Amino acid sequence: GMAASARLVAVLREAGVPAVISGAGSTVLALAEDAGQASQAGKLCPEGWECAELTVAEGAVQLV
Repeated sequence: GMAASARLVAVLREAGVPAVISGAGSTVLALAEDAGQASQAGKLCPEGWECAELTVAEGAVQLV
């Protein structure tokens, strides 16, 4: 639920991984800067949760 998601966001942020609640549900989105940080975020994923690592193409994101 949302409380567990909020706890995970706090844990990720404490570890230096930017994270937010995504959408209206209990999905957590963590934005890793590199493979090491992505690995660290995956290790913090609670047992029984699904963790998926997605890549973003270079140049596909723009700061506006």
